[in-house]
Amino acid sequence: RHIVEELNAKDYKIDTLVLCGGLSKNQVYVQEMADCCQMKVLLPKEQEAVLLGAAMLGSVASNYYESIQASMSKMGKIGKVITPRLESKSFHEKKFNVFLKMYDHWRLYESIMECER
Repeated sequence: RHIVEELNAKDYKIDTLVLCGGLSKNQVYVQEMADCCQMKVLLPKEQEAVLLGAAMLGSVASNYYESIQASMSKMGKIGKVITPRLESKSFHEKKFNVFLKMYDHWRLYESIMECER
């Protein structure tokens, strides 16, 4: 969530996550990602999404498709959409605020330790 918020603060417009790979098969992990980021999570229909991505790049490199976007729209399909649970929003907000405090402290400690090097 921190990464997404930092990118959005720099004029990106991230409002959906796409997960693939081993952890995307863990329903608890995927739901927690949706809940803590309070955004939709998309899971690709293709089980081997990384291989499909390589095929998409190959289709563009071979001029079969003119762009990555065209390749993605033709070859990629959404398999499942996970929505955040509103009832956990307050909990995740509190946890995120704790994380931000810890992150600020870590940066302070890092600057103290730099003086010792």
